[in-house]
Amino acid sequence: MMKKVVLYVLPPSDYSKSLILLLKATSIGKNVIYLTSNLPAADLVKLLNDNGIPTNRLVLIDCISKPQPGGKAGGMGVCIYLDGPQDLTSMGIAISESTK
Repeated sequence: MMKKVVLYVLPPSDYSKSLILLLKATSIGKNVIYLTSNLPAADLVKLLNDNGIPTNRLVLIDCISKPQPGGKAGGMGVCIYLDGPQDLTSMGIAISESTK
């Protein structure tokens, strides 16, 4: 079976609303890789949990915050922390490894 990878770029004007609608429509029963460069992992997981979106199958690649003591936010599958959005090599490796 061939894996399918889909990339979405969301408009900044309606980012949170678009994100919630997109994930509600596409994430049920699927693994999702989410790369964030504008919202810390813990805040993103809280937003998703508050809107009834499960995060247990979420691979979160966080380009802006540092790992927090005690590990990942509640219910999150995996979180990979990068040095910043300028670290394109690590970003590519994280995405490639997450699709395996």
